[in-house]
Amino acid sequence: MTVGSRIVFMRFATARSPKLQLWIDHFDRVVGHGPRVVNSVASGQDECIVVWHLVSANNRMLARSANLFERFEDAQADALATSGSTALREIVLTSHQRRGEYGWYSLLDGEVEMICARWYGTERDRRNAIELAELSLVTSHLAAGARPIDPGVRRGQHEHVAR
Repeated sequence: MTVGSRIVFMRFATARSPKLQLWIDHFDRVVGHGPRVVNSVASGQDECIVVWHLVSANNRMLARSANLFERFEDAQADALATSGSTALREIVLTSHQRRGEYGWYSLLDGEVEMICARWYGTERDRRNAIELAELSLVTSHLAAGARPIDPGVRRGQHEHVAR
């Protein structure tokens, strides 16, 4: 069992998954536009979508991938590139327009690389979250396979699937 921060993958059964829509809505509010789908082959509404997120040792989500991926291998390559990058990231500070909460996202070479996992109530919480995400990213381990997020699967019956 791996102890410490890690990058885990989630696989949504279709691009129309309600849980994926929540992910996309959060991205839109933080960044100001929707995420892009990487390596879209069919670009159909029924394509499976894979995303990654950085979690702490106590399973708290720290950051999310900026892109959506139709193939697990592409999500895995992006996560490896993000965690292994030694380039200086630009952190962009944002705020929720209606609720006054604080968020952030990172840019690498002008492209959105990852975004905050949630909104923060104070500036101090946001700064601590950024610092923790950056430190955890460097020492994170990649999980094997992607956890399916499917409304038809009951809680506790998930299996990790490499695709």
